[in-house]
Amino acid sequence: MVNEYTFTFCVPTKLVYGRGKLNDVGTYSLSLGLRKVVIITTAGGSMRRYGYIDRLVSSLESKGIVSVVLDKVFTNPTTDLVDELVAVVKEEQPDGLVAIGGGSAIDAAKAVAMVSYSGGCARDYILGIRKGSGALPLIAIPTTHGTGTEVNKFAVLTEPELKAKLAIVSEHIYPKISIVDPELTLSLPSTISSATVFDAFSHALEALFAVRSNAVSRLFALEALRNIASEIDKLPEGYSNIDVRTKLLWASTCAGYAIDQSRTGLLHAIEHSISAFYPNVHHGVGLALIASAWARYTAPAVQDRVREVLEIFKWKGSDDLTRSFVELVDYVKMKLGLDKRLSDFKISKDDVKMLAENTVKFMSVLIKNAPRSADQQAIEEILMNSL
Repeated sequence: MVNEYTFTFCVPTKLVYGRGKLNDVGTYSLSLGLRKVVIITTAGGSMRRYGYIDRLVSSLESKGIVSVVLDKVFTNPTTDLVDELVAVVKEEQPDGLVAIGGGSAIDAAKAVAMVSYSGGCARDYILGIRKGSGALPLIAIPTTHGTGTEVNKFAVLTEPELKAKLAIVSEHIYPKISIVDPELTLSLPSTISSATVFDAFSHALEALFAVRSNAVSRLFALEALRNIASEIDKLPEGYSNIDVRTKLLWASTCAGYAIDQSRTGLLHAIEHSISAFYPNVHHGVGLALIASAWARYTAPAVQDRVREVLEIFKWKGSDDLTRSFVELVDYVKMKLGLDKRLSDFKISKDDVKMLAENTVKFMSVLIKNAPRSADQQAIEEILMNSL
């Protein structure tokens, strides 16, 4: 672990947090000088069905801002999708972008903002061939409480030809403004709600345990865990409660700040390979599938941090810290309805070597950020123990 008190902290995103704040998007867009925007959102139709697109467009129109809606983003967005969206954005020539939806919509929009401004194609950026000179201004409006992407510099995409799930990492793609409205999460189905809670839980744990963990990431990771701990016993019934949603969304944003500083580690490294090969597996679900085996592998290297987590959750488990931590992770999965295994998604032992090789090949940055070193054999063991 690096010196905890050596860090640089600068997140240039203006965070607007509160109930009903979606109605103010026009005002905030005008503050950026935007006169025409492209709205990037998901393809399933839920953003229209729940009235969010109409409210968003109405708020923009009230300030004289023209908008074009691109509702094409799917789970685990690809570089091909980003290039398709960039072509439309270049044709429309907006002053900026507005992203509304889950992490997939916002990550895709971040990538579109970069590629539209700096040229090239999305593959160039996730492979590090291009760095980019800037990005179109972006306003992010999350409707889930999982990724924290509204306050960090990452945009995760899948490169389908390589079967690689990688991230654009750039200070240019921080959203200029993020409007974080807990009311928007009330319409999120229970299954997706739980998957995104587990994503935020994983972000907080990995940021806390990371080699790059520092005083800032620790501050936000612990705050995220406190908020999840305060609400976990109320789930899933609590999803209908705006107060519960408010805390879960705040936890997600805090975890986003945490990984902006510390990044994630081995758990995310392995899951990225899973969803690269199995794109229909929601990211949060994929994390839960391997989390228990990851917890058992990781805990011996971070016993003091594990003890802190157990104290936050007031967890009275085994006297053995590692066993107790695994029990806590299992409990969180159970409360969220995510106590499943890889085999439930038709992932078999025949896939293990392929997934481990992919993890080692493309996820070295995250593997090196884990508190306990892991080679391909160790990764295979985690996967085998998750079948």
